[in-house]
Amino acid sequence: ISVISSVLIQNMHSTDILCQGCGLVASLSSNPATVLSLVSEGAAEAITKGMAKFPTDRLVQEAACMALRSIISLIENTDGIINFGAAEAIIQAMQAYQSSAALQANGCCALWNLCTKTQEQSRDGILYLLEKDGAIKCIVKAMQDHSDSGELQEMACGALWGIVSISESMKAEAVSSGGIDAVKCVFWMHPNQPKALEKACGVLSSVSVEPHFAEAIASSEGITTVVEAMRSNNSNAALLEFGCLLLRNLVINNSEYSEEASSAIATTIHSMKENSDAAGFVREACDMLSAMACQSDACRSKIMALEGMEVLMNTMDSGAEAEVADAARAAVNQLTTRGG
Repeated sequence: ISVISSVLIQNMHSTDILCQGCGLVASLSSNPATVLSLVSEGAAEAITKGMAKFPTDRLVQEAACMALRSIISLIENTDGIINFGAAEAIIQAMQAYQSSAALQANGCCALWNLCTKTQEQSRDGILYLLEKDGAIKCIVKAMQDHSDSGELQEMACGALWGIVSISESMKAEAVSSGGIDAVKCVFWMHPNQPKALEKACGVLSSVSVEPHFAEAIASSEGITTVVEAMRSNNSNAALLEFGCLLLRNLVINNSEYSEEASSAIATTIHSMKENSDAAGFVREACDMLSAMACQSDACRSKIMALEGMEVLMNTMDSGAEAEVADAARAAVNQLTTRGG
């Protein structure tokens, strides 16, 4: 490990050695212990400096983004990586080589992991870097330019999800930069790639927390798009979970969305029976059904007609986790209250 780091550090003037070293780092970093050793020996910093030294060498930038993706995906604390400029280097590479789908996918994945792994005390720092360097615009552009790449769309949605979860300002930038339309295209272009759809639902559910952004999603056929994805992937608990969260947020924001969202009720109740051990999904499903019953008598009637009450009662009595049982109980109370 020391030899690899030393070679990278001592031969930063050679593009060939940088590319070969990055490739070797990427291949070795399937082992977390190896990754930690590489980082402690200075390999990650050397790679970042190499990117700064050869900004116009596409091969160096591609190899470096691949290596940093591997490193960042396995280390637990990314503060050191951020401090020596990895985020800026990755964004600059993405801006410079927009036609490289591989570089864009690796860059998005690295940014995704940087956002999700950054320690709470360092959130302001990564937020500043992402805003300053235009990370969201860069990611959305990659999605638009490479709409046919399922891997890139998954990584880009993951990165957007991680970024918009940090602050309201990031949600606003995602909306103003065309992020909602770019995410919606994932549903249309990759309907059979559930991993990408999971992340797409995650982005929309996070953005929909803010009422004015929820309206932007609903007004652009977001409800119909997500409901169809849930119907077509009714065994994918993660997709269903974030789909339910999104629909709940939209319905709470505006009761007029209830009728359109109600097309998800049948799929949700059926999936609760089939995925009863998926606690996260079942909790969000209960919350969604509760919100719909609260906002619309028509939704309440539909839930009852589709055996929703029975499913909710079974959830309460099945020994589910406390949060899940509480969510089911709240939905039952909402149904009975509205029923009179």
